[in-house]
Amino acid sequence: MSIVYSTENMADKQRFEYWTEVVCRHCLKATNRPVSKSGFLAYMQFRAIKSLSLATLNAPAHHWKRGAQELRSGPNDDLWLGLVQRGQAWFEQSGRQAVLPAGSMVLYDSAKEFTFNIDSQALHILRIPRPLLMRRIPNVEKFTAISLDASRPGMTPLREMLLQASSNSLLMTHDDMAIRYFDMMLDMLVFSLQVADNDNASDRYYNLYEKIVQYIRDHLQDDALSLDMIAKAHYVSPRTVVRAFSARQKTPMAMVWQERLLACRHALQDKRARSVSQIAMEYGFKDLSHFSRAFRQAFGYAPSSLLKQEIVQS
Repeated sequence: MSIVYSTENMADKQRFEYWTEVVCRHCLKATNRPVSKSGFLAYMQFRAIKSLSLATLNAPAHHWKRGAQELRSGPNDDLWLGLVQRGQAWFEQSGRQAVLPAGSMVLYDSAKEFTFNIDSQALHILRIPRPLLMRRIPNVEKFTAISLDASRPGMTPLREMLLQASSNSLLMTHDDMAIRYFDMMLDMLVFSLQVADNDNASDRYYNLYEKIVQYIRDHLQDDALSLDMIAKAHYVSPRTVVRAFSARQKTPMAMVWQERLLACRHALQDKRARSVSQIAMEYGFKDLSHFSRAFRQAFGYAPSSLLKQEIVQS
């Protein structure tokens, strides 16, 4: 089965509701909010064979939340693999957050609550029946809700295989071919995760990375937050901190920058301040014009727009 959905020929006021309905029908039940309902031009290609499905989404910025109510009314036990081909996204589940620029992949669990902020012109999501992955990687949950390391063996061919599956109609129209192709993708994912799981040094860096990320989030409003401060708090050298982040193609201070921008975004959405400058100063941004440019570059709209009535929480 292959279906294409588009809001292009629909009345403007009906587009977002239609988009939400078809995505929930074919993927997961969740609540959905846009940055702006006006001109919501979106497209989805959905392909499915038996228990396998692959969806490609192209839409303006919007926000999905699968909470307790959706878990009850639309139970699902599958795991999903997402690939951001173009654009960007932010994912949060089980206390972990993943910032997903173009080229990133994330594994997530449909049986747990999550939020997914999407601003992507090409997001591919692959449904993986849980038993197929759990029996080969029992501790697979440790790999959910993180940006999967693109440098890890197997990740590059897996990404290319997902892109081919989304663009080659023959792969998803012949049952035997589709199942064989899916098995190869699953083998590649399992191989990559097992390499990471068996690498003790990587595990040590992973644990340090997780601790540092939490430390950064707990100290975002501390003006003294720096590489040296982070290293001293964890009794390691600054070089070790940098190594823990380099495996994910990140730097610790870039993480501080991203997390402060996200914190400002959440604070503005929650209307915790009367002005943009108040929030910017609270999270260490001393130059308001520089903050506004960085915010617009990260999220695609001005921070002041979140204080206006027409912008819906995303």
